[in-house]
Amino acid sequence: MDRAAPDASSPDISPPARSGGRAAFLEAQRQRTRAAIIAGARTLFSGTPYLRATVEDILEAASVSRATFYQHFDSKTALAFAIYDEMRPEVRAQFDAIADIDPADEGAVRGWLENYVALYVRHRYVTSLLAQLQLFEPSFRATLHKDRDAFIDRLSAAGIAGFTDTKGDGAALERRVRARLMFHRLTFTASEVAQDDALSPGEKRAYVDATAADFRAFLRADKPA
Repeated sequence: MDRAAPDASSPDISPPARSGGRAAFLEAQRQRTRAAIIAGARTLFSGTPYLRATVEDILEAASVSRATFYQHFDSKTALAFAIYDEMRPEVRAQFDAIADIDPADEGAVRGWLENYVALYVRHRYVTSLLAQLQLFEPSFRATLHKDRDAFIDRLSAAGIAGFTDTKGDGAALERRVRARLMFHRLTFTASEVAQDDALSPGEKRAYVDATAADFRAFLRADKPA
């Protein structure tokens, strides 16, 4: 017997097609929860020292349960790494931009440094957290060192003076150490100047002026005095 055609006026009660829509919804929900935990931790760490902050404090700040927290992070340290990971792409892009600087242009060098300071201002809450993690978390310190050397290698591969020929012993090792010290100087200046009340406006200008001058000399591969 032929099956009758369905009545167009009847509601469609057939089950929905499997499309992965639910999986996408659950993934979006998972990402929102993870972002809420990170946001809560950022707020907490901006006013509470890393060592004093507990997982319970993070749960309260993020309004999540302990079970939910551990679905996303296995420790407070892992959460701190995630906060750093959010900043890492911007830092890498900032250092990649060094390749576009003309060392002869004082304004361009200073402009790059001002942009680096602006990055730290946007992520001001991270500054004290990173400093504490470097002191108390050896694995985090190792990560920062690895990232710094990766930046140096990228700039070396791009042929940027001051960063070239930094692999090996002897003179190459000396050049790498100088590049590392320059990175420390840039980061220290950005961190100090980004703080609201750490320095006076005049001191901030002096920090940027002095660091920009030294960075320009470094990019020109000037030998230290």
